Amino acid sequence: MRSGGRRLVVVIDDDKVERERVVRWRGVEYPVSQAGSAVVGCELVKRLRPACVLLDYHLPDASGLELVSELRADGAEIVLMTGQGSERAAVRAIKLGCIDYLVKSDLTEGDLRGVVERAVRLAQDKERMRESDRGLGRVLSLAKGELVPALESSVRMCEQLVERSGERGDESATMLRDLQRASAYLARLVDYATWVPEGTRVRCDIRAIVQEATREVRMPEHVTLDLADLPVVCGSESAYREAFRLLLSYIRDSSGADLSRVFASATHRAGYWIVRIEEKSSVVRDSEIRLPTPSDDHGWDFAKAEKILANQGGAIRVEHLEGGGNAFVLSLPEG
Repeated sequence: MRSGGRRLVVVIDDDKVERERVVRWRGVEYPVSQAGSAVVGCELVKRLRPACVLLDYHLPDASGLELVSELRADGAEIVLMTGQGSERAAVRAIKLGCIDYLVKSDLTEGDLRGVVERAVRLAQDKERMRESDRGLGRVLSLAKGELVPALESSVRMCEQLVERSGERGDESATMLRDLQRASAYLARLVDYATWVPEGTRVRCDIRAIVQEATREVRMPEHVTLDLADLPVVCGSESAYREAFRLLLSYIRDSSGADLSRVFASATHRAGYWIVRIEEKSSVVRDSEIRLPTPSDDHGWDFAKAEKILANQGGAIRVEHLEGGGNAFVLSLPEG
């Protein structure tokens, strides 16, 4: 739960006069804490978890824009403030996730109160949604704990009954095999549907995560792995680790011996990191993302990876490469 009844405001500005103006204007219903530098401000936000941060663009030890992603990772809504207006800085601030951009010389008491009210309300709404998601996650976890073991038990039971029926190929054996396949499919479907994210938002080193994932999935020795510079983004580290592990497992298992090279690179575009994972193989993949069929043993890894990335605010698509192979193009929000 946030400090100050989820209404706390932190102002980070090296100008004491500006900080005091915020204190006078913010309204008695919003407690305010102050910081005169980036270092002190970040420590304050991590400790107090405010609903809103009023952040100066020019600080003695950092640019306000450099702090936006870090401060948003702690759940605060950010309002960037500057002494002089700059359209370029305003656009950059909004793309980074700030909810507003204020010019101090034009600021009125009504403007300040309005943006603080909006930021606090937005933070409260998001907190309620997170609480609701956590409650739903607990229900789904309970369902998963009951359903998946029961379905897996049904699969094993069918396997045993099929073995006992021998190779007669009669109608009962066929029905048992159909039931076995249906139970296995339902177990995977429940596992997919009940996945919920774990962990708080932190700075995630995607290069380190991909390196760890390649070790975990044990790519064949003949496959060449090339990793260019990959970004650091904000999100759930456990979620990103699972997404890349599943994606690389899917590439390995569905390509088989035909896979010869995996190459990862990244570019930045409008508040997102575009991470490309290219596979050199003769496999032609479907560019349309859909849930796997009961006969698709490998597709679940890809489907679950896509769901995890969507939960983190990202997306994935498949492109075909000239000369053979495919590119998995991941859009990861930077903040």
